[in-house]
Amino acid sequence: MFQKHLDNHGISYRDHLKLAFFFARESFKASFMAAIHWLLPNLFQTSASDLHKSILPRYEELLKKIKNKYD
Repeated sequence: MFQKHLDNHGISYRDHLKLAFFFARESFKASFMAAIHWLLPNLFQTSASDLHKSILPRYEELLKKIKNKYD
């Protein structure tokens, strides 16, 4: 089942780990900023949402670089 997921995306386990770690790390940062903003509204006023907006384009760029290795 897991191998099927990797095969469907055409990437190795190691590359899958890189992508998943990137996404988790960036999401954690945004969550941390949102939690701080919740406690202290004058801090990180738009940081969490700005980071969320930037995650997908950077993820897609990383995925593109990884897939270029296999072409």
